[in-house]
Amino acid sequence: TSNTQPTLLIQQDGAGYGISIDQNGNEAGIFIDTESTQQAGIQIEADAITTGSAAVFAHAGTSMATTAGAGLVRIESTGNTSSTANNLLFIKNDHASASGTIPLFIDQDANGTSLNIDTESTTAHVINVPSPATTTGQVLLINDCDALTTGGIGYFYSNSASTGTRNLVKIVNDHASATGTTALKIQQDSTAAAVDIVNTYADSGSAVEGLQLLVRGGQGDLSPAGDSCGIGLGYAGASNYVKTGIINEFTASNGVSDLHLCTTSTTSAATISKSDARLTVTSAGLVGIGVSDPDQKLEVKGIVKITHGTTVTDYLTIQPYDDGFTYFDMYGTGGSGEGGYVFRGNSNSTTLFKIDPNSRISLSNNDSGTSN
Repeated sequence: TSNTQPTLLIQQDGAGYGISIDQNGNEAGIFIDTESTQQAGIQIEADAITTGSAAVFAHAGTSMATTAGAGLVRIESTGNTSSTANNLLFIKNDHASASGTIPLFIDQDANGTSLNIDTESTTAHVINVPSPATTTGQVLLINDCDALTTGGIGYFYSNSASTGTRNLVKIVNDHASATGTTALKIQQDSTAAAVDIVNTYADSGSAVEGLQLLVRGGQGDLSPAGDSCGIGLGYAGASNYVKTGIINEFTASNGVSDLHLCTTSTTSAATISKSDARLTVTSAGLVGIGVSDPDQKLEVKGIVKITHGTTVTDYLTIQPYDDGFTYFDMYGTGGSGEGGYVFRGNSNSTTLFKIDPNSRISLSNNDSGTSN
């Protein structure tokens, strides 16, 4: 057992095979039973290879076995080790300068699946890329899919009836200081929709509605008052030019919120905030225009302009002044360019009170009486 010399040494200096095994039976062509705990059962050193391969498993027939688990190469373990370093297949490119070396390359010319993973794991990841050193490259790149017609680059499918909270796709940026990191970026260079959400949920009148898009704040507690989340619409060239959007402001526990529609006319680098609210709807259903904390069903800060009909020059403005008066201004085609006021009742069919453009007031009596 102390001998480190090979039991069998074959040296082939010619162009032929170093060893050739022709097995016509129904057993393994070569069988190795090794008790080694640290060394390889088979070790192939092929540092001189340029265009060839260290190992080739070739099949030129038409009767490939269809038995489950059959294949040109099969790696199987029946051990029960729980070590995280136990790899059935380990591929390592151990030279930093070998930038043109691809550790695993699959060339699939048939119309079948190139890589199929059947896992019975319930808690571990099916595919795990741990701690990549990638900086400017991509951890996962699916490229040159120009032949696609009705297919897709990525397809995530589940037909489970589970009612538990699950995510078919989950993206986590888990560092609060990474303020320049976008969790998901979609670049659409055509006129088609960048995101198309189809929810086939059929609402049966239940209290739970089907939501096509759900945006949540990242707060883990039940009292996130003062925090916010939202949707911004901005200039594609820079993330700090978000000039319009919707902001959800948490105002009380359990997610109670006010909704703000925000815009800003600032031309420099700026992103909207709650102070840019143009329209606000509170959790109590109060609506504010120019007011972010309305206390009535409708509260407007500024002049209200009301138009009607086909004559766009006819309109009414309501303007509260600091002098304590509220001014009603009617502009129209009557008199010298100004309109009048008509107060009607009974489904707008009866004139009750009228002020014409010449400041004359008239009352209408429709109760069969003799005087106004």
